[in-house]
Amino acid sequence: MMRLLLSPSSEISIHSFGDGGVLFLNGSRRIWVLNSTSAFIWCLLDEVDSLDELACRVATTFHINKPKALHDVNYIMRVFEREGLFDTKAHAESIETDGNWDITPIGPMISEPDNWAIKGYFRIANHLFEFCCQDTSMGNSFTSIMKHMATNSGGRPDTRIAVASGTGGAKTWDVFLDDLGFSLGLADDEVLPQLATLFFVRSCEALKDRLLFHAAVIEMGETTVMFPGEAGSGKTTLTAALLMNGSRYYSDELAVINVDDLHVSPLPLPMSIKPGSVKPLERYYPGLKHRHIHRRSDGKMVRYLSPSPHNLPTGERSSQIDVLIFPKYIEGIENRMVALNKTEALRRLARTGSSNRVFTNRDVGAMIALIERKPCYEMRFSDLHQAVSQLKNLAASFEESSTVRNSV
Repeated sequence: MMRLLLSPSSEISIHSFGDGGVLFLNGSRRIWVLNSTSAFIWCLLDEVDSLDELACRVATTFHINKPKALHDVNYIMRVFEREGLFDTKAHAESIETDGNWDITPIGPMISEPDNWAIKGYFRIANHLFEFCCQDTSMGNSFTSIMKHMATNSGGRPDTRIAVASGTGGAKTWDVFLDDLGFSLGLADDEVLPQLATLFFVRSCEALKDRLLFHAAVIEMGETTVMFPGEAGSGKTTLTAALLMNGSRYYSDELAVINVDDLHVSPLPLPMSIKPGSVKPLERYYPGLKHRHIHRRSDGKMVRYLSPSPHNLPTGERSSQIDVLIFPKYIEGIENRMVALNKTEALRRLARTGSSNRVFTNRDVGAMIALIERKPCYEMRFSDLHQAVSQLKNLAASFEESSTVRNSV
């Protein structure tokens, strides 16, 4: 009999997830979360030869009539085809790359000065940075926001970052990465964001064995909360406010997950505060609006906040994530927090994945395990103070439940 169905791509693997499944395109960062019907259909594609046979199997398994089953099968097959999931060349072009991680220096070699006004060392993700700057004021501005990560030299640095007087004119600066020009002719307000980018990306490159998500992570009492969210979701604003309520700071930008035990490690880089967050955070950080404003390469203006020493986890501590909360700031909305079903939570988590490498099957398995084992919520808010109170109450309820379980 001639086969009438397209075959699933050999480059796509499937993982069990709840009543459905997760498809993963090997060599990419793409996953698709399937409900029970879609997963059932996918698993049958190599067993049946026609849509009619496929619809009959669906009708029998899910106890629906044949016309309904045929409608569902046709719809799902069109989705599969549109997403490039069949054994054709279409899906090959869907492998994603992320140019935002490319910090390859292409400028000239640095002309080493006789001495540096400021020199310091910082250890982040077990990666040693050396920082040098020709200007005292500029150097102090940067080292002041990084002081919580300062260390002794401890040997040869893994990365050297330097700021020298600009060759493009008066009052400009050149930034060098490992003695090669990275960004030249910068104005005063453009330097710190360039430095922050270099520290951020090199730290992430040192974490290539970890699973990284765009997410803030804090520890409230004994409860570790992960806030996955894309830019503008409010995760940094929430984090900054919670720190002033005694929380410990892991990160405002990246959750660093060990795929073996699902523990999260600190990456406490300075927080970037955008203009819309200044007013709601003023009650927690008086004078925030008067801090220096810096211009990022994407044109956005930011202020930098560093955590206080008492907000930092001790030593090389890692923690088990207790709850995932997907924040969304919407002006004027009434605050509310609702439980998310696991399928929607996994879809949202996958969208925040930002590892500077392709996913592996172990990564996908870790994502699934994290969502299956931990409660997940959506938090929509406009009132920051009320959101902080709601989160503190949630953390307290987790601790109370844990105490009860441990006492039984």
